[in-house]
Amino acid sequence: DAAGNVVRSEALNVKIDAATPKVTLTGSSETVNAGAKLTLTAQTTLGSGCTYKFIIFNPSTNQWFKLQDFSSSNTFTWTAGSDGTRLFYVDVKDADGNVTRSKALNVTIGNGSANWLSVKATVSSNTSKTGDKITFTAEGVGGKAGYTYKMVVYNKTTKIWGLVQNFSSNNTITWTAGTAGDREFYIDVKDADGNVARSAVMNVTTTK
Repeated sequence: DAAGNVVRSEALNVKIDAATPKVTLTGSSETVNAGAKLTLTAQTTLGSGCTYKFIIFNPSTNQWFKLQDFSSSNTFTWTAGSDGTRLFYVDVKDADGNVTRSKALNVTIGNGSANWLSVKATVSSNTSKTGDKITFTAEGVGGKAGYTYKMVVYNKTTKIWGLVQNFSSNNTITWTAGTAGDREFYIDVKDADGNVARSAVMNVTTTK
């Protein structure tokens, strides 16, 4: 006040939530022919000083490959190999050394003919509460009839993959929601010739 006396107020607590780290991966095309070039581009809100690692998963061979180790380049050009489906990911390391992985980017390699194997998959709901039952339905398209279906789940909280159903003729799969969190589901279809194709990602968020 005018006499120079000073009084401090009670503390006012303010919680500042940092922006959720976000990494996205896009491709120059969703379908390419064998031998064609595919450009992958990563974007992030993790700030400056990030480095990028590009990796690929081949569902047909169940193999992972590193395309580019951590580098300041956020783009990578890949030359498509044999026909099939590939899943691409980018790992982004921030200036503090924390690593965040993108969602899967699905790319189909092939001529897109009617005989090309693919899978259509749907989910009954993208949200659930613990204990709820979620139904996934898959339909094989193309290839050689005699399809079997496998479903896997990726828990984004624990960063662990799980098997929901191994290859079976059952194309309607029921999953019971467990702990709260975000999960990504994929369904693989295998035709009578042993070719395998993976569905697009199906996201489900579970709350208590």
